[in-house]
Amino acid sequence: MDNMLNLPIPLAKVRGTIIAARLAFVEQHWGRESRDYLINKISFRERRQLESIFFENHWFSLNTLAQIDHTITTELAIGNKTILHQLGRFSAEYNIGHFPTTLKRLSPIEMLKNAARFNVLLQDFGEIKFELLSANSEALGVALIYQYRMEVPLSYCLSAIGYFERLIELLGYKVIKVVEQPHSSPNNFTHRYEIWWQTTSILAEATAAAAIARKNHNLAIPLQITPQRQRETKTITITPKKKKRLLLKILSLLILLTSVYGLANWTLSLLYAATAEETQTAEYYYQCEGSLNLKLKLDLPYLILQPLEQWETARISMEEEGRSYCYQMETTMVNGRFEIGLGEFLDANSNALNIVAAPKKLSINAKVGKETRSCLCQLTKN
Repeated sequence: MDNMLNLPIPLAKVRGTIIAARLAFVEQHWGRESRDYLINKISFRERRQLESIFFENHWFSLNTLAQIDHTITTELAIGNKTILHQLGRFSAEYNIGHFPTTLKRLSPIEMLKNAARFNVLLQDFGEIKFELLSANSEALGVALIYQYRMEVPLSYCLSAIGYFERLIELLGYKVIKVVEQPHSSPNNFTHRYEIWWQTTSILAEATAAAAIARKNHNLAIPLQITPQRQRETKTITITPKKKKRLLLKILSLLILLTSVYGLANWTLSLLYAATAEETQTAEYYYQCEGSLNLKLKLDLPYLILQPLEQWETARISMEEEGRSYCYQMETTMVNGRFEIGLGEFLDANSNALNIVAAPKKLSINAKVGKETRSCLCQLTKN
C-alpha cells in the first residue's frame, strides 16, 4: 500500500459518477484547462466514454480512477496527499443525489448498515460487513469491513475517509473521527473503517440552543428604522430619431434570439439521434404472467415497476449465481411508477446484488386487499 498509484487488476470497475466528481472537483479548483488535461491523461477507450452525455451511468476501470487520483495528487496538488481527503468529501456531496430516496432518509447507523446497497451502485467489487462498536447517549461508533479479492489503490482508501466523514455530515450529524485500521498482513486485502459521530443531530442542537437563547433573553430590542431619502425623479424624452434606433436594436435582438433558438433545437435533435441507440440498449423489458397486474422494465441499474392496482406490500425476488436476492417493500403502494436500484436487492446475509447485466427472471408477491397474489416476470427483449 506504499505505492500511491498501485494499479489493481483491470476487471474492477467504478461507476462514472465517481469519475465525474473528480473532474468537477478539478475544474472547480484549477479550472477548465486542468480538467481537460486530466481527461487527456487517461486511455483513449475510457476517454471516448466520457463523450457520452450518459457517461455517469457507465462503468470505468478502477485503473482509470487510480490514474486520475495520481495525476491530481502529484501534478495538480504538487504532491500534497491531503487533497485525497478533500476529494472524498466532494465525492460524497456529488454522489448522494444518486442514492435511492429510501436510503437518504435513514439515520447514519441505518445508512451504514445498508452500506452494501449504495456500495454496489458505485463499484462492482468487494463485500462489506457492518459491526457496531459502541452506542451511548453521546456517541455512536461503527466499523465497515471491506473484503476485496485484490489490492486497491492507496488513493482510494484515503479518499474513502473523507467520503464517510462528509456522508455523516450530510445526514445532519457531527463527526468525531473516521480512521482506517492498518492491515494485519501484506497479503490481507481487508480494509476496516471505524466511524464515530455524536448521537444528537446538528439540527436538534441548533433548535435546543435557540430555545435556551429565547428563554434567557426576555428584553425586547427596539427596531430602529432609518428613513429613506425621497428619490429624485428624472424625465427622459425620446425623440423620433432615438425611438427609431431603439426599435432597430429590439428587432435585431429578436432576430438573433430566433436564430440561436433554432440552432439549439437543431443541435439537440442531432444529440438525441446520436444517443438514441445507446439509450435503447440500456432498457430491458419483462413479460409478466400471474395474478398481479403490472408493467416492469429495467433501465440499468434501476427496475421500473408500475403496478396497475393498489398493493399493500410487495416482495421481489431473483436468483444470481446460485444465490437468492430479494427486495421488500413495506409501504402501501398506489398506482404509479417506482424505481428500485439493483443494489437494493439483498441475500440472506445482507450482501447486496452485484451485477451489471439484466436479471432473466423475477418473481413478485404482493398483497392486494386481503389476498396475496404472485407473478413471474421473464426477460423478453431490449
